[in-house]
Amino acid sequence: MQAAVDRKRKAQERQSFERQQLSIANKHVAKAERVIEEQVALTENLRRDGQDTKLAEETLRVFEANLQVMREH
Repeated sequence: MQAAVDRKRKAQERQSFERQQLSIANKHVAKAERVIEEQVALTENLRRDGQDTKLAEETLRVFEANLQVMREH
């Protein structure tokens, strides 16, 4: 009987841990999305002001690639 209670408790602890990890991952994804939005705005401002946007666009592509990896993970 005690073994069954222990297994149930461990399963609940595992689920709780997994939910915590998922919550952290979701926060990281949300932050990455905000960073991308900011980078898009920055790139648009540079373009509007007639500035070179090559580095800003490359940075944006890296941010987007990182976000894709985060989502897949």
